[in-house]
Amino acid sequence: QRQCWQAPMPLPAWGGTIQNGQTSLERLAAQGIHLRWAQSRVVCVKRLNDARSQGRTRLRVNLDQFEHLIEAAWQSLGNDSKIICGMVGGMRHYEKHLQRIPIAQGLEQKRQQCAYRSTQGGELSFEVDADAQHLPVGLASMVGKYLRELFMERQNRFYQHHDKELSKVSGYHDPKTQKFIEQSRVLRQQLQIDDHCFRRA
Repeated sequence: QRQCWQAPMPLPAWGGTIQNGQTSLERLAAQGIHLRWAQSRVVCVKRLNDARSQGRTRLRVNLDQFEHLIEAAWQSLGNDSKIICGMVGGMRHYEKHLQRIPIAQGLEQKRQQCAYRSTQGGELSFEVDADAQHLPVGLASMVGKYLRELFMERQNRFYQHHDKELSKVSGYHDPKTQKFIEQSRVLRQQLQIDDHCFRRA
């Protein structure tokens, strides 16, 4: 969709340099933390709306993305790697919901943590406040938020290219974003932007 990918977005964005990033990685390395792998998955509004029309919830879609990333991590880092995830929407008993990752053994079932061993040998846990408890999870959360902001910035730039009077918005459910939705309605019709791709049902 043009609104998502047409506007150029050179990196690093919003200031900063590659050298700044390298310095940060060196500081982490000094603490024994080495970044070996990173990957992300973007689920656009259309895919969420398509899933909803098929009876699949956003929670289900999110868990699907977790599974894809877990598989990719094991493939890159080895099946014996331990994967720590944040809780997915307060879900518990993940063995009932995982569709791609076979579970061999439950290791822990507590309110704050659900841990498992997969048939592939790796350990997998879902934890409350995992980003606050584990630095790698916190870093992953920061990467995810950064990528979300890049995605929104592309859309802001796309619409402002066509109408400079439009404000930059967060995309969250706030008054400024709601105003943008109304102000951009005619423009979106002119650009033939499918509302199914623009706004989550």
